[in-house]
Amino acid sequence: MIQLQQFKLIFYFQYTGSVFLILLSFCFLGCSNTDESVPNNSVDCNPGQAIINSFENSDGINRIYDDGKLFIINNNSCSFFGQYFDPDFLEDNYAITDQGIFIRTDSGELFPINNNFTDTFENYDTFLSLFIQSTSDIDKFWGNMTLQSPTTPNLEDYVALRNCIFENTCDFIDNKIELAVDPTLATNTVLKFTAVAPTPDMVTSKASLASVLPYFTKSDDIWFQADYYLTENRPYSLVDFESSFFFGSPGPRIIIRNNQIAFENKFGTKILYTQSNGISLPTADWFTLKVHLKYSDTNDGVLQVWQGNILIIDTTGINLPTSNSVQNSLEIGISATDVSSTIYMDNLRISDTSF
Repeated sequence: MIQLQQFKLIFYFQYTGSVFLILLSFCFLGCSNTDESVPNNSVDCNPGQAIINSFENSDGINRIYDDGKLFIINNNSCSFFGQYFDPDFLEDNYAITDQGIFIRTDSGELFPINNNFTDTFENYDTFLSLFIQSTSDIDKFWGNMTLQSPTTPNLEDYVALRNCIFENTCDFIDNKIELAVDPTLATNTVLKFTAVAPTPDMVTSKASLASVLPYFTKSDDIWFQADYYLTENRPYSLVDFESSFFFGSPGPRIIIRNNQIAFENKFGTKILYTQSNGISLPTADWFTLKVHLKYSDTNDGVLQVWQGNILIIDTTGINLPTSNSVQNSLEIGISATDVSSTIYMDNLRISDTSF
């Protein structure tokens, strides 16, 4: 299994995030307000560095600087809480050439980014054949999966399970991802995600696939579409548009709230963008979800969602954690759930131009 450098970063940030959230119990997963709207502008926690984002919560003013350091200001006093990102993440992980943008792999070889991909899940011999195995697999998209469950609640547990599944030396335990028969058409192959409920001491349960081949920055457009079939119990989130280079893998995600599709920023003050027309999700019936984002760390970002042919969310707002972020991770499936749930997915498409 080829190891792109971002895969290590995804694991690092998930682990660091859980530790910091337990020990510090405050949110600094990105930012949502410009510094001009935040008090105590006279306090300079990091002299010589520019402030690229700030937001305020119960712990004080969370301020992120362009060297990646994050400070909390409380009673005009600064406290350093961690490195939000490595300022060299772009140079360390990418080679930008006249031929395009390439990901640096552990072996030193280069692998092209991919902002345009379509998958009907029909042309795979086995589940494992979905995944990139070598640098020659430029026609493939998926590189990682997460199976967080009561049996594998911690990072080291579900990474070990993932690795032994990839090595074909073990099988799924609680949660499962598989190529399956379409519940409405026996001749069609789809992806099936199954997750059990988390235990009370767990934050969430997950059964998801991820790719770090996308590369989207401020002012870029991303278009996403897939067909979904939901059973009676619904997961919390269906697709996440993340950055694996920043603390907490921040970015917007599609969630289910009151049986309706909504947008949630998984960073900063976690702004929620909801629909006003109250269209509910069907049960045991296919529907098409289409998403358009124009990325921005200010209020001019674009957030649009279609359910079927109906535009259910059409708004502007923040949808990028920082101005320098690269949204490089697409996570699909059951990316978070607090109940036992099953979903089916088919006809996935991602693009940097409208369709």
